Amino acid sequence: MNAPSTPAPSTPIPSTPDVLVIGGGPAGATAATCLAMAGRDVVLLEKAAHPRFHIGESLLPRNLDILERLGVLDEVRRIGVH
Repeated sequence: MNAPSTPAPSTPIPSTPDVLVIGGGPAGATAATCLAMAGRDVVLLEKAAHPRFHIGESLLPRNLDILERLGVLDEVRRIGVH
């Protein structure tokens, strides 16, 4: 079995980030985004290649406030997910 290729990061990875988030699912991506918006140097590690097909079973109405804070609510509505 061949090892999966690892694409180069789009931006340099800080050698000493303030925060290391492991897992780019809904919780990890939200945590990383909020911390970065607050000015922290964040590195997010995810083993799966993106974009990937994923059903939005965690897109519940209560999440709309979070999506708005993340600045993505208009895009979510535009693509018809909610």
